[in-house]
Amino acid sequence: EYYPTRTEISILKKLKDDLPSYLDENIQLVELGSGASVKTRLLLDIFTKLQPKTEYFPIDISEILTESSEQLLKDYDTLHITGIIDTYEGGLEFLKTYDNKKNLKFTSNYHLFDSKISAYDHVIITNMNEGFFPFSDIKEGVLSNSEKLEFDDMSQYDQENKISKIFYELINKSKEIHLIYDSDLKSFMSGEESRYIKQLELLKTDSYICNRQVIEQKIKTIKNESPIILKDSLIDDRIESILKTGISASTLNLFIKNPYFFYEQKILNVNDFEESKYLNYMDQGTLIHKVIEKIYEPYIGIILEVKHLDLMKENLEKESINSFVELYSKQPQGKNLIFIEVLKEYINNTLEYEKDQLKNQNAQIKIISLEKKVSTNITVNNKDVKLNGIIDRIDMFNGGLRVIDYKSGLVNQGVLDLKNIGSVKTDHKYSYLLQLLFYKYLAESCYESQEITEIGICSLKKRNSPFMFVENQSTLSSNEIKMIISEVITDILETNEFIDSGNPL
Repeated sequence: EYYPTRTEISILKKLKDDLPSYLDENIQLVELGSGASVKTRLLLDIFTKLQPKTEYFPIDISEILTESSEQLLKDYDTLHITGIIDTYEGGLEFLKTYDNKKNLKFTSNYHLFDSKISAYDHVIITNMNEGFFPFSDIKEGVLSNSEKLEFDDMSQYDQENKISKIFYELINKSKEIHLIYDSDLKSFMSGEESRYIKQLELLKTDSYICNRQVIEQKIKTIKNESPIILKDSLIDDRIESILKTGISASTLNLFIKNPYFFYEQKILNVNDFEESKYLNYMDQGTLIHKVIEKIYEPYIGIILEVKHLDLMKENLEKESINSFVELYSKQPQGKNLIFIEVLKEYINNTLEYEKDQLKNQNAQIKIISLEKKVSTNITVNNKDVKLNGIIDRIDMFNGGLRVIDYKSGLVNQGVLDLKNIGSVKTDHKYSYLLQLLFYKYLAESCYESQEITEIGICSLKKRNSPFMFVENQSTLSSNEIKMIISEVITDILETNEFIDSGNPL
């Protein structure tokens, strides 16, 4: 769920003294696209002076509310709230328990595109961050299917024109408008205000005043009890099946990071990915690996030359689009096109780096395999366990065999330091190190006659020296790596509780 920001809570606290006058008027809470529902609930709760703590809203804002809910509802003969009411399950029933005089009236729900929107005394619009407004997606159930389909079928240009027209009509017909955005650069919202806020400041005249207010407010979070799943015979059977079918490095790391997510994803086969017309992080990683495989594939088994790298760079544009269509059976649009541009920059940077190695360092590089599926078996607690993995790249560099894993994000060299080997079994921060050791063990089962001289990561986001390797990895024997893997698998077999550690996916 999407939590309210410190800035929004603070602005609402600042407005609390004016609440009675706000409640005397119709209040329009405009919901912007998907992801705003929790914030809308926050606004509704504050303006009715009720703050239930639910699993969807674990923020304690009791300090903001100075009057009791009962007293507030006694003060008004009839309390009308006009706006988006996207309450949690049972939310209306909760509100009505305080409404002794039965004077709390709820009117219709609205979206920015609803034709009923006309003139209001007070308008409050949240999520006014660039990237969230103007929006390009509308969640299911907000509008009719035909209206949603009509919007989804529009070009980005037509979508923004429609939003702009309705937005300025709403602004021009209202007496007072509050546009709320999160200015924290570290937040999920990026910290940048919507282009519409910038436009309003540029276009301001004597007919209206445009003021900015930045407020910070410390909030307290409630420690929720973490879910705990007790192991039973069905879970035991499922784990046995996983170990027989094949367990991967990512599965081991998932258990280390959060046993409860391991239970959800591997035991229940539940993956919590929202459906969207844009690629999620998993899809983005899949696309990057696919494009790299496509452009390098023609040169497997060949000692690379500068001209080969140049041809790869020329094919990058075509293969990026083709790979997207091949994976998702549609042409890329909107944010997907932006991601493809980012993807091309990442891969082009890596190609330039390898080109420089060939030209200026006299390096000799030969690709042995790409996306190679490898399996081997080990025995853990008298159980036959299959290890599965897909190794992104195995190559020969100046005569030495290397195992390379591609990562689209930044990777800190420190997490690949063997001095942290004792922590790979318990601390997810060293998941990359465990993964590389796992791949080395798999690769050794395929290339028994050749020593693996280097294992490392190609961090595509790094502009300079994207390749990072585990130093002195040869000092760790195959049996020592096998022991590390076996100990993590033993922990999975012997755990009796799958507890939510609090670590996110």
